[in-house]
Amino acid sequence: METLGNLVWPVILAGGLGKLIDFLIGKAGQEKAKDFLLRWWVRFDEVHWRNFGREEGLFAGRLMKKWFGRRTWSFRRFTGAVGLLTAFLFIGYLRYIHRPRRRAAGGATLRRTA
Repeated sequence: METLGNLVWPVILAGGLGKLIDFLIGKAGQEKAKDFLLRWWVRFDEVHWRNFGREEGLFAGRLMKKWFGRRTWSFRRFTGAVGLLTAFLFIGYLRYIHRPRRRAAGGATLRRTA
């Protein structure tokens, strides 16, 4: 009986959390969520194995136009590219700084050469 209790409480907790979210967003929010799920269901229903790559490419193109603008050399697209480059360089720098140091056989830390 103990294992049944261990399995049931996450289900009850998830149901209660869902009920709380439904209460907080109200009827209008529930309708918006249902509409959102229905639109994505139709979108996924139209995608098959033979047109998956094309649909994925079209979706990525629409998303990039929405986020970065329609024109190739627009200011918004340029700032987005510079921002992404800066973010990835910063992440790479942090990974380089916080990487574990190699140790020699005697336990002494090896110096980085470059």
